[in-house]
Amino acid sequence: MKPGDNVVNVSQLVDDTRFTRLQFLVVALCALVGLLDGADTQSIGVAAPFIAGSLALKISSFGPVFAASQLGAAIGALTFGPLADRVGRKLMLVLAVVVFAVFTLATISVSSLPALIAVRFFAGLGLGGATPCFLTLTSDYSPRKQRGTIATIIWSAYPLGAALGSFMNAYILSHLGWQAIFYIGGGLPLVVAVVLLVFLPESVQYLAARGTHPDRVRAILRRMGHHIADTGVQFIVEGKKLTGVPIRHLFSERRGVATVLLWMVFLLAFATTNVMVMWTPTLLHRNGLEPAATAIVLAFFNLGAFIGMASAGRLVDRFGAPRMLFPAFIGAALSIAALGSAGTLPLAIVIGTLLGLTIGVGGAGAIAVASLIYPPAIRSTGIGWGMGNARFGQFLSPLIIGALLSAGFATGQILIAAALFPGFAAVFVALLWLEGLRRGKTPETPPETPPATRPHGSR
Repeated sequence: MKPGDNVVNVSQLVDDTRFTRLQFLVVALCALVGLLDGADTQSIGVAAPFIAGSLALKISSFGPVFAASQLGAAIGALTFGPLADRVGRKLMLVLAVVVFAVFTLATISVSSLPALIAVRFFAGLGLGGATPCFLTLTSDYSPRKQRGTIATIIWSAYPLGAALGSFMNAYILSHLGWQAIFYIGGGLPLVVAVVLLVFLPESVQYLAARGTHPDRVRAILRRMGHHIADTGVQFIVEGKKLTGVPIRHLFSERRGVATVLLWMVFLLAFATTNVMVMWTPTLLHRNGLEPAATAIVLAFFNLGAFIGMASAGRLVDRFGAPRMLFPAFIGAALSIAALGSAGTLPLAIVIGTLLGLTIGVGGAGAIAVASLIYPPAIRSTGIGWGMGNARFGQFLSPLIIGALLSAGFATGQILIAAALFPGFAAVFVALLWLEGLRRGKTPETPPETPPATRPHGSR
């Protein structure tokens, strides 16, 4: 055996492998979790008036309930991501799904506002914690050329789940009662958790990076068409072997500036999305549109966001992050500013769709960038902390818009102020690009990877 013949670079094997049934299974199961995440997140908003009635509460008191869910999601993304890098993507994903399933079911039995806030916080913890786990799992099984595309397709399952959940909840409320929303919304994830335990493989790159389960790595690679007979093989992944706290490595090897800039892109992009979802119907109603018309505008926004998110990764993979994200955020800023002067339904639909399309490309594009710039050993941490900042943006932006509304600003003025979110996101994308040039890398440049070496006995 020649020197080096007993080393196999798993990252390179994944990059060179055509998509197999195993990889399709991973993508499908992770997309299913994304669907459930989106469906569960919007359920509390639909059921809020009924819960308020059952608890003899005013609907105006539900602000802390919605905020608790977003805060829990932010903490979940920040904690589950690093834990997934330390103890396993699959384990933490299953745990996250069980957490949001249990506390979704518990929503039915609450008897006070503090209990409801606590239950929704822990449901949000699971919902937010699942995101970096399923995004990282799919990234770890995706060839580099398609990694950004697949990551954003997976994330587009989130708005699709929200849309499907809305239709399902409309039927449930009409035929089964509001409690059924949470029976179904909690029961289905428990079934999916069992399916994940049985059928979902652990990340082959995580296992190779840990270096403690060569037999499991060999078995997974066999299912991907790589038969490695030599039991003395050493499996490696791209990047250096990292020790210590994963969060620290987001700032090592000159990644610190890029990490902070990317966090700001995440925060501002998802802050924009939440403004549209939570406040725009109210603001458009103030401008003269009927409530049913504002719902139509929001539906077209979600449709545009789904298309934008689903296509963002492909665009980033093909044209590069700066060329796609910068114009997308500029387009989003112009769209949300223009929405304040949309006095007719057709014009509001057109602008709302453009806003969804552009902010969908921008937000999901940030996820694609995170999946590309971080090596496997800290990929879940990188995506998790990015999504944690995104969730914090979702928590913060409605409070800012609510304060402007309370201060008496006109709708047009509020939406122009909201346009600053994607406007500043474009600035941070430009700074991220300049930082890449300074380092001699653009955000989509891969880290240095040792060549894949096949041992004797492999084919």
